Amino acid sequence: MRLEIDLLNRLRAIPMILERVSQSIGMESVILASLADARWQAMVAHNSVVLGIAVGDTLELHQTVCFAAQSIGDVVAHADMADESNAACQFLTSEYGLRSGISVPIYRPDGSYFGNLCALDRKPRVGDLKQEIAMLQLAADLIVVQLDNNQQQGADEQRALTLADDAVLREQFLGVLAHDLRNPLAAIGALAEVLTANAVPVTRVPEIGKRMTASVARMSYMIDDVIDFTRARLGGGIALEIKPCADLGRLLELTVDEITAAHPDRLVDIRIAINETVVCDAARLQQLLSNLVSNAFRHGAADVPVKVRCEVEEGALHIAVTNGGPLIDESALVRMFEPFWQAEAGGRREGLGLGLFICRHIVEAHGGDLKVLSSVRDGVMFEAVFPPSNAVDDPSQ
Repeated sequence: MRLEIDLLNRLRAIPMILERVSQSIGMESVILASLADARWQAMVAHNSVVLGIAVGDTLELHQTVCFAAQSIGDVVAHADMADESNAACQFLTSEYGLRSGISVPIYRPDGSYFGNLCALDRKPRVGDLKQEIAMLQLAADLIVVQLDNNQQQGADEQRALTLADDAVLREQFLGVLAHDLRNPLAAIGALAEVLTANAVPVTRVPEIGKRMTASVARMSYMIDDVIDFTRARLGGGIALEIKPCADLGRLLELTVDEITAAHPDRLVDIRIAINETVVCDAARLQQLLSNLVSNAFRHGAADVPVKVRCEVEEGALHIAVTNGGPLIDESALVRMFEPFWQAEAGGRREGLGLGLFICRHIVEAHGGDLKVLSSVRDGVMFEAVFPPSNAVDDPSQ
């Protein structure tokens, strides 16, 4: 609440409105108050100190003229509280010496209640107070305009910051993509020139074809990552095809086998124990595991086995990959799932830096959680935990 009070008082127009109203209607103090949890609290005030009330002070709601105003949803006015028999008027007269008071409820354009605008004086008033009420109602309308303008300004500033962030991200994204696509493109171009020049023995054609295929595959992976990244950034989330999978364990084993075949010099300790049918997007979970294991090969110690654990515990699916990499400090841990962020891999940057970002979105799209832990003893572990199969929502429904 203190933060809200500070924010309201920094809107210079509101204290000014209260001061002008006080001068116009000739009442000592004008207070913008909140009413919540049966408490009245002064949020912004003009000249309230003469009554012994400061900004931030609270009263029991039933002790104020605002109590009746909130109850009936309309203006309450007392020309002389000494003539009134209700407890609130008697309390305000005896405790603060007040004789006249007006309370106007404030509502936003959407109909939501904001608070009350109160005018108070130690002298009684003469007449029906219509002029004073009209001035307070006009002031309440002006306050609502100021509140909405401030809210809109805040939203505009946030949109501007978001657009600026997006522009920086887009520029970075295009630069990274152009850089990383250039290498496989150059490789394909060079190999194509060799083939068209007829300067290579026929026996080498299959080898060159495999190298070209590998370069095309790298480009394809990058384009797939770009598509996934774009969907995630636009708020559409990672696309899933959720369905029961009876052989998820075998599919995950095949995924690890494919990666280790490309890294025959690396040791892998695999334990996959999934005997249940799992409701999931199996292809996406293969993509998740592939990214995590590839990341472990890049950043883990070469002489320490990469540990892969995939199992179901109490209905929840766990996929964990641990490498023997060096300890990662907290500042890096909190950034690991950001797009384009990546640690150094042997002094060079590899890929688009979208792998872990996409991993996180795959896990979250399944309703799960992906976390990373780093310790001197165990190295770096990424663990994805998915809810029990029957708790996974099917987006096609």
